[in-house]
Amino acid sequence: MTIITPKLEFETASVEQIIDVLNGFLEGDKKGWIFSAYPELRGKLEGKPKSKREEVIYDFFKNIEKKADLEKKSREFQRSWDDINDKIMKALSNIVEIEWPDNCKIITGRVTVNPVCPRYLDFRTFDVNYQFDANKMRPVSIHELLHFIYFEKWKETFPRAKRREFDNPYLVWKLSEIVPKAILSDKRIQRVYKNEPQVYNKFYDIKIKDRAMLDYFQEIYEDRKDFADFLRKSWAFANKHKDKMG
Repeated sequence: MTIITPKLEFETASVEQIIDVLNGFLEGDKKGWIFSAYPELRGKLEGKPKSKREEVIYDFFKNIEKKADLEKKSREFQRSWDDINDKIMKALSNIVEIEWPDNCKIITGRVTVNPVCPRYLDFRTFDVNYQFDANKMRPVSIHELLHFIYFEKWKETFPRAKRREFDNPYLVWKLSEIVPKAILSDKRIQRVYKNEPQVYNKFYDIKIKDRAMLDYFQEIYEDRKDFADFLRKSWAFANKHKDKMG
């Protein structure tokens, strides 16, 4: 049997390709991220009726895109990533304890002007911001790559899982965004690329019985019998405390 080692390939995505995602984020809880990266956008949108907002957003990001050399950044990201690709893909497979699917030969990282980095599970694609340097791009990419193989293991462990629950706002999705802190601290990842795994800021502030929520998941990970055991126990814990999961 041939063991698949996917290749992360970077390409670019235009404003036209991501405008619906940008509009959605600016209407939801990700707008703070976008305003933090582009503070001048907030002022341009103030007082604008909804009928004009999308035009302002499009024009703003189109102007950013014209100044950004996305193609050049894509090539830089590719050169920076290639030397760790195989080691990271194999480490993720070993940690999650499942092989990459036979049809998963390419995963695409789209370089965009979007400061948020969404993943598109069904297309094995995620976005990465052109403003990142290699030290930011690599951990973000590792985090996103984990999602693609994590949900393969989730489906194997919970065969009755519903696909829609893999996305916001479901608890399955929330858990998938919490546990990378523990999973990616695994020495098998850290030996390949030493970094401090990050999750959404709000998760660091959540406490359960006066202890940081993330500490509980770290303990579950360290005490696991295997990765499926980690998923089952994490899911049980998340359900027990779902009112605090953010």
